[in-house]
Amino acid sequence: RKAMSMNPQMRVLVASGYVVARRSSDVGVKMGGRLARLRFEEGTRVRKGEVIAEIEHADIDAQLEASRRAVAEGEAQLGQALATRDEDLRNLDRQRALMKDGITTAATLTAAEASAAVSTARVKSAEAAIASAHARVRVTEEAIENANVRAPFDGVVIKKRAEVGETVSPFGVQGQASREGGAIATIADLAELEVQTEVSENSVAKLSAGMPAEITLQAYQDQPYKGRLRQI
Repeated sequence: RKAMSMNPQMRVLVASGYVVARRSSDVGVKMGGRLARLRFEEGTRVRKGEVIAEIEHADIDAQLEASRRAVAEGEAQLGQALATRDEDLRNLDRQRALMKDGITTAATLTAAEASAAVSTARVKSAEAAIASAHARVRVTEEAIENANVRAPFDGVVIKKRAEVGETVSPFGVQGQASREGGAIATIADLAELEVQTEVSENSVAKLSAGMPAEITLQAYQDQPYKGRLRQI
């Protein structure tokens, strides 16, 4: 709580109010689940992008492992398919050369063409399977990332709203009012502060945006701070 005033010679108004953070945010989760870790308490300083909480995701970890194995299996199958296709294409070239010399038959050439076409199709199928497996890997990696709660900006945790073991969702913390909106913490940027104060209707006309102010905190009354009226 503090007082705000002009210099004595130019004083227009004296008012009491509160110092608050100019920027604060309720930080919530992107996915529902049980809180496995909380890396903050009230008063903890956090950095932008820092992981401050984590949702349990053992099931997603298993999906990620399965997707990575599918990629490895697909790559092995692709290697076999490529080897078979290359051999079938070489055989087709041989049969075409023999056909020109009249040594082989049309039926043998047709069979070689069919084998080459089948093996080429298998290569394309293996490549598509690998692409699909890679896509599943990216999806599960994104799901794991969504289990992390990151700080949106540099600041200080001013309110802790959840505990380890609680089930949370983007719509609220289980057992708490829905207005929480899934928030597990409130973070404020204390590097930029402002004063909020109420003035009477009769005094509003004395104020104008941008006018200077002097701020005195009750805790540090010998240290005045300079301010400027941002908004009325």
